[in-house]
Amino acid sequence: MMRAATVCFGIIASVPLAAGMVALTGPTPTSFAITLLAAPLGLAVAAAILWTRGRREVIDAWAGRLLRGAGAGITATLVYDSWRVGVRDIWGIAYDPFRVQPVFGQILTGLPTTHTLTLAAGWGHHLWLGALAGMIFAALAPRGGALAGVGFAAAMQLGRWAMYPSVFGAGLADREFIANGVLGQMLWGLVLGTAIAITAERGNLPFRWTRQ
Repeated sequence: MMRAATVCFGIIASVPLAAGMVALTGPTPTSFAITLLAAPLGLAVAAAILWTRGRREVIDAWAGRLLRGAGAGITATLVYDSWRVGVRDIWGIAYDPFRVQPVFGQILTGLPTTHTLTLAAGWGHHLWLGALAGMIFAALAPRGGALAGVGFAAAMQLGRWAMYPSVFGAGLADREFIANGVLGQMLWGLVLGTAIAITAERGNLPFRWTRQ
């Protein structure tokens, strides 16, 4: 069986590598660099300390938990993206559901919003944030659960509104804000918590980790 630690840290190690390749195209803002580098580097340091102390079973256990969280986070993010398309097509709200990704990609690369690398960077950043949020949730609530996921999503959204109260005030009269910023975020949390709960049992995972 493939070990969870190998998969988890292989994926995490690819994030700073990709960030370094993107940085070659232009200056990357510090705020974006932190989201791409802080978690992988922090996890690498923690794993190195545990490895030198012979605590490989702890690394394996946490790797499995984080990997489940990353997968659940990406799944929830893709469901949320589909929801955004539905808001446009079913509810008839005229807007571009993916307008943010090219903007983030341009900030990261300095290239035009239509450039292939810009779009790849923007979508990569978008999915990485979903995976990162999923790992945080899995660390806090390893058993997951729909209610816990919705509560986590609500806490994250309340935090955003606390940081940008003007956005919250202006959005109360906006149908898209209610559809995506409230209902969509709750759906994201529901999927995240449910996915973690489903994969919490070791037998439901595509791999197993063993204690040494």
